[in-house]
Amino acid sequence: LAYRNLSGSNTFALYKTIPSFISEDFIVDFVKYDANDFVQKAHNSDIIVTTNMEYFSENNKKIVLDTWHGFPLKNMFFTDPKYFNKNSIAPYWKQINYSISYSNFYNEVINNSIKIDPDNFVVTGAPRNDFLFNHHSSREILFELLGKNDLGQKVIFYMPTFRNSDVINDDEISNLFGFKDFNLNTLENFLEENHYELIIK
Repeated sequence: LAYRNLSGSNTFALYKTIPSFISEDFIVDFVKYDANDFVQKAHNSDIIVTTNMEYFSENNKKIVLDTWHGFPLKNMFFTDPKYFNKNSIAPYWKQINYSISYSNFYNEVINNSIKIDPDNFVVTGAPRNDFLFNHHSSREILFELLGKNDLGQKVIFYMPTFRNSDVINDDEISNLFGFKDFNLNTLENFLEENHYELIIK
């Protein structure tokens, strides 16, 4: 399991929740991509699991599984007109055997961005999302931080890595998404009526 940092790392979530039927029969290492022993551990491994393009080999004979660290709400790589060298990422994605996915919609969006083989997608959901709510105390801690009672609400997180600078009015924080036509009261009423909790970073 390879990683660059723990923020958004699906491999970290996998490492923390390894089921016993795997840990008892397999050796699983969680290694930072720039660690001194990364190359050797990768060389000795049968399966490499990445979360942010940590591993590449031109003569790869291993099973490589990618767990990408987020949903591409922003333009990136092939959909980013400012990305300097779109072909530079092609060799990495060519070696991927499987790529976990949130949904068929995710498959379409990520494929537009990185041109991965559509047959490689496996819809599993994101381990880091499962990690957040599968732990017995996660919801309790979350609602304690929010200062609210847990009434079984569905939780929506909006935490994009980047935001466009052309928000309608940077000083108007009530326009959370930068839409031309946005009404905060309408959003709040919708969330309350449908029992959603919206958390924005």
